[in-house]
Amino acid sequence: MQNRHLTSGFLGSGTLTQKRTWPRATEAPARLTGSPVAETDLLTHDLVLTEIVGRLVAVFQPERVYLFVSLARGDAGPDSAYDMVVVVPDDAPTERRRSRLAHEVLSGTGVAVDELVCTHSYFDARRPLKAWLPGTILREGRLLNAT
Repeated sequence: MQNRHLTSGFLGSGTLTQKRTWPRATEAPARLTGSPVAETDLLTHDLVLTEIVGRLVAVFQPERVYLFVSLARGDAGPDSAYDMVVVVPDDAPTERRRSRLAHEVLSGTGVAVDELVCTHSYFDARRPLKAWLPGTILREGRLLNAT
């Protein structure tokens, strides 16, 4: 286990202990079909991830929030970033369709977070394309929040 320090945020200040590897979910078929099955096991084991998702949901009011790359696969190293995708409705205000807002919202967490914000239609139009990011996220990522 590693210690992570938060300087501010949803959960307050202090030192959080996090577990950085998790078992693979049994809900993979539902995730591949796009069913909104949130993988809350990740959130209960990683308080920093809970903080990140809480901040993103509060500001973006997204349709979906995904974790992907090494943390989602369970092969993260000590320097791995939290790679997040936020899917917002097509009619979301312009400021809520920008990754810059996500970067601002997540500053001060004390961890590296790479974030991407995209609209529902952008994400869904590219779902069947294996070489595009949405296809990879649906195959390897973890759905953490869905409305």
